[in-house]
Amino acid sequence: MEGIMYQQKLPAGPASGPGWRVLLAALGLGIAWLLQGCGGGGGGVADVGADPGSGEVLVTLTDAEGDFVTYTVDITSLRLEHANGTLVETLPQTTRLDFAQYVDLTELLTAAQVPNGRYVGGSITLDYSNADIQVEVGGVAVPATVVDQAGQPLSSYTLELRLDEGRPLVVAPGLPALLNIDFDLAASHEVDTSAPVPTATASPFLLADIEPVDEKELRARGPLRAVNIDDMYYAIRLRPWHHRVGDYGRAKIHVRDDTEFEVNGETWLGADGLRALEAAGVGTPTVALGILDVSERKFTASRVLAGDSVPGERFDAVFGNVTARNGNVLTVRGATVVPRAGSVIFNDDVEITVSDDTVVRKPGEPGVNQGIGAVSVGQRVVVLGEVTSNPALPGLTMDATQGRIRMRYTQLFGLANSVVPGQINIDLRSIDRRRIALFDFSGTGMTPDVDADPTDYEVTTATLDTSFVVPQTPVQVAGFVRPFGEAPPDFEGRTV
Repeated sequence: MEGIMYQQKLPAGPASGPGWRVLLAALGLGIAWLLQGCGGGGGGVADVGADPGSGEVLVTLTDAEGDFVTYTVDITSLRLEHANGTLVETLPQTTRLDFAQYVDLTELLTAAQVPNGRYVGGSITLDYSNADIQVEVGGVAVPATVVDQAGQPLSSYTLELRLDEGRPLVVAPGLPALLNIDFDLAASHEVDTSAPVPTATASPFLLADIEPVDEKELRARGPLRAVNIDDMYYAIRLRPWHHRVGDYGRAKIHVRDDTEFEVNGETWLGADGLRALEAAGVGTPTVALGILDVSERKFTASRVLAGDSVPGERFDAVFGNVTARNGNVLTVRGATVVPRAGSVIFNDDVEITVSDDTVVRKPGEPGVNQGIGAVSVGQRVVVLGEVTSNPALPGLTMDATQGRIRMRYTQLFGLANSVVPGQINIDLRSIDRRRIALFDFSGTGMTPDVDADPTDYEVTTATLDTSFVVPQTPVQVAGFVRPFGEAPPDFEGRTV
């Protein structure tokens, strides 16, 4: 990779898990991420506050695909090293994150004040003492232990990085800079599932360069600070993941006329959404999803959740994919559970009861209640309801009869069987990286004999360009599963 001067690598086994990347983005212009000019300090660790002579560094986290179903650890430190030897801590407090959740998006972790200047390296420290690491074995999530090369469980581990002297991270007014740190878990872990408790032997592999990461959806969350309707933005106090306390800096979220808002269960667009957010008041929890535009140096949201629409506020929340449906009972697999009180946990299967009163929303169709018939096998969902069993135990159940469901873009991967204008038939290999054997497609068809067939899954593509797709070549499609009992076709493709 261009720009690499230093790599910390021990002998690595076969690729077997996901990776994550940390993006440190110093953005310079007149918004919340303005870089104010200043000088550096002497040696030692700098405790940087809101000094008007400091620049601000945005830290985001993202992830790559793999077999870890959850990789939850504590980040205790994330430092940058100035060329003069000063170490600048960018993380205000210990942060617990599940890196397996960052396959399809990037999380804005912190917006830290740092002195202007040239930064030549840094470090990230991970604490495994209270880690929750689980791998998929035979289609079931199984707790695993991360060990070092000597077979000893990891407790705390610091990964160092160095940049090429000719390509430092430069923090200065008006000068955008990106630092991409790639801690590749696929190259960094050898997973042994033969023992009753699987082990993942860590062989840390760290890469760094100053090129932008591929465009991914960015998530920024935290309580509301202010709303500016005239300039079409709102400001938040950053709290990443599902943290309910803490101050990780400030961020400004820009919106467009077509930005979708859901505030306390009601839907709005653009400026009307900002007005609803303003009415909800300072301190209202928010989550924004959108794209960080480096060329324009601003974050613009495509979707905003606020108030009790934020998972874990008024309702318990379950994230995952529907793997089976029997009447009004959904089985959701690979579920992240965000309770109203307590810590976020992973629970492999959740049984969720819905009713005609359950409100179902779909991206791109604000204000429309899709109805529970829209939710079929394979669909990726966020379900808000009430957990009715112990979330720490298997066999979790949820009552969403008076709750809400948000359909999310679902990713298919497989081999193309046939391609005709408006449709691709796919031999499915996975749905959102879950093996097809985990899904029961019973009831998906208008009659049992036309239930969805994963070996010849029918995907509508409308006017999408599919000229580059030929039979027996890999294909990845994002979109939505067709309503339950209405196949074929089986899936509405939005991107190929």
